[in-house]
Amino acid sequence: MNISIRRNLAGFLLIYALLGALFSCLWLDIPDIYFWNYGILLLAYFIDGGITFFMWSSGKIKFFDPFTIISFLYMMILVIYPMYDYTQLNVYKSGVDTSSGCIKGTIIFMVSYLFFCIGYFFSNVKDKGHHYFKIIERLSSSEMTSIALVCWIISFAGAMAGQISRGFSWNFILSMGAVGQDDILVNSSSGGLLFLLMLIPTMIVSEVMILNYSKNPLLKTVTFILTFVFLFMRGGRMLMIDLVAAPVVLWYLKRKKSPSTSTICAAFASAIVLFAVLQVSRVDISQGQDFRENLMNNIFSVETYMSVFDSDFSTYKVYYGIVNTFPDQYDFLYGRGMIGYTMALIVPRALWPDKPDAPEREVVYDAMGQEAMDNGNAYPNIGIFYSEFGILGTVILMFLYGVIMSKSRKLYKIESESALILYACLWPFCFQLTTRSFSDVVYTLLFGFLPMFICWFLSGSKRKDM
Repeated sequence: MNISIRRNLAGFLLIYALLGALFSCLWLDIPDIYFWNYGILLLAYFIDGGITFFMWSSGKIKFFDPFTIISFLYMMILVIYPMYDYTQLNVYKSGVDTSSGCIKGTIIFMVSYLFFCIGYFFSNVKDKGHHYFKIIERLSSSEMTSIALVCWIISFAGAMAGQISRGFSWNFILSMGAVGQDDILVNSSSGGLLFLLMLIPTMIVSEVMILNYSKNPLLKTVTFILTFVFLFMRGGRMLMIDLVAAPVVLWYLKRKKSPSTSTICAAFASAIVLFAVLQVSRVDISQGQDFRENLMNNIFSVETYMSVFDSDFSTYKVYYGIVNTFPDQYDFLYGRGMIGYTMALIVPRALWPDKPDAPEREVVYDAMGQEAMDNGNAYPNIGIFYSEFGILGTVILMFLYGVIMSKSRKLYKIESESALILYACLWPFCFQLTTRSFSDVVYTLLFGFLPMFICWFLSGSKRKDM
């Protein structure tokens, strides 16, 4: 074991021990009614957190490894933030007391997380796919730029059409709300061209390709600004993180470096500020109004920044509600959401007016009630796995999730720019893979990989023509 690894191990173990001591001291002040709930969370910290901290410090995990971001999200959402909420006696969400689902939900997580780690670190996955990227590399940088630009134009135009079909005007979007549209009714769930919003991941990956391959600074600047403005007005925090993070990740991957601790802290702080701005602005934007006055009134409020953490990390409460009500009050979905709705989602509502709503919204209603469903409360993927297939299905799917993510990290070991671009885009997508709707994530990946597939197809056709 070299000196740097020993330093990392000592540092991470010290942090792990200090946090464990802090959480244990806080347990003494927890009321009796929540005593065992907090206790099971503390046990999850020492077991699953111990594994996580050890792997982080072992030297086997690089910063831009899927395990880094996925394990951080799992520990924050299902262990650390729940303990924080119990110290504040904050157990309600949308008027529902979720504390009764804590013990069962945490035990399911503890076991399934171990299987996720087994799938990630111990599965025997063959390293294939080099030929796919070698074919893409036959294209020159100018050809890759041209393909990316065409994909970007089509996807940007399509996504704009999808937003306009919801009731937004193009000048409201491009002016970032400076041109109001109070006379227009904005609807978030209807519109004949709403399906075109699936092209947003295509736009993001195309933009990253332009930033990497193009030698034209003006083209890079214009396309990036337009993409940023659209995503901001769309209000998609996760997609915004994808756009901002992917070029940075690619920069580090190409140089085979990891960011310093100070850079990581600065990036985390910047992400929190960006999330806070989006959090404050999204209501005004959704109503077709200028958000600037409301933003200036709230951006310096502590509550604004705490709401960012609560919005993204308190999703465990919906998960608790799910394990509380399934299968005692409602049957498992048995693939109706993950398989059935995923297949149906691609069909435009204009062609299928009576297309059913997402089963995940039905799950939220069953578990948490009308208010939670109306608020669009999300829940982590472990809640999706459980509501679909129960405890055994959750364990199996978490294991498979580990296997798939383990496979994905081989992309950055391939000596190919196209592989690195895909991986740089995939790494921030792990936010969505872990914390959001399964059906949406499937199409995010499908349409995100589309530009590279087109490059592969055209490169193969080019060779045949030679």
